[in-house]
Amino acid sequence: MKRNHGHLLFVLILSLLIIVGCGVKTQWANNPQQLLSQDEIQNEISIKIERVNEFLDEEGLKGILLTQVRNVYWLTAGLTNNQIVL
Repeated sequence: MKRNHGHLLFVLILSLLIIVGCGVKTQWANNPQQLLSQDEIQNEISIKIERVNEFLDEEGLKGILLTQVRNVYWLTAGLTNNQIVL
């Protein structure tokens, strides 16, 4: 019997948290004026690819292997899928 009360209490608390959480209004985390246009994103990616190519040339390397999601996000300005298959 006590277990049923514990389960019921858990469900009630969870329901209350969901109701309260859905009612909280917050301001947009980023101002729309701060969003990048497609041209700005493509320019950022081009600059980063150029930087990587310069690094490869300076080091005498033929390529790189990106195994960290954050590195792929950086290079693609966050536009790529975060799944990396090795």
